[in-house]
Amino acid sequence: MRGCGDSEGQRGKVICLEQVEDTQATIDFLQARSDVIPTQIGVMGHNFGVAVAIYTAGIDQRVAACISTGGWGD
Repeated sequence: MRGCGDSEGQRGKVICLEQVEDTQATIDFLQARSDVIPTQIGVMGHNFGVAVAIYTAGIDQRVAACISTGGWGD
């Protein structure tokens, strides 16, 4: 995710919709790999990542499964 760890982007700038875009780019990457079954890609989020995982699964039909742990909100 941009802005986190050693990735590119402004350090500490964490925007949910940008992370959703990054997650979709990861799905693009995984689907291009010969060792991945493209119809069996899932997402998982913990804490703030729950919002990213659920939003991605809600707008991207390529997500076959969504796991959320320790999320917030209702």
